[in-house]
Amino acid sequence: MNPSAAWWAGMTCALILIAPATVTDATRTSIRADSRTDDMIDLKAGVKPLKLTPQILFAMAIAETVYSAAGYPTVTVTSLGERESLHKDGSKHYTGEAVDFRLNHIAEAGKRAWIAERLTLRLVPAGYDVLHEYKGTAREHLHIEVEPR
Repeated sequence: MNPSAAWWAGMTCALILIAPATVTDATRTSIRADSRTDDMIDLKAGVKPLKLTPQILFAMAIAETVYSAAGYPTVTVTSLGERESLHKDGSKHYTGEAVDFRLNHIAEAGKRAWIAERLTLRLVPAGYDVLHEYKGTAREHLHIEVEPR
């Protein structure tokens, strides 16, 4: 696939997969995202889907299916590529090659570990790093980045 086609495919995925905190259905009524029952990807306030690579969009789609299989139909992205939170110099967040997912809302440590394990099994062979960061704290999250091998 040429780079231009890959970019458009990625943007199409972004439009399909990413939903705001409040969405409007066909009858123009507002529905809070947390009251929806369909699977979706939500963005933490301030997170903007800028400069995302097709590889990160793919990882986001895989994460949504894993969270859903664990009984959590909404996965929340807490950091992408913008400077809504500070990352170290050279972070792949700034090039659209990394994403963070919320885990601290899941009460059971076993479920958090299961999600991390499943994402590792599915994404590492495809060229990603999956890091389960700040375990057991209010900052607990999954960090996924593209890591060409």
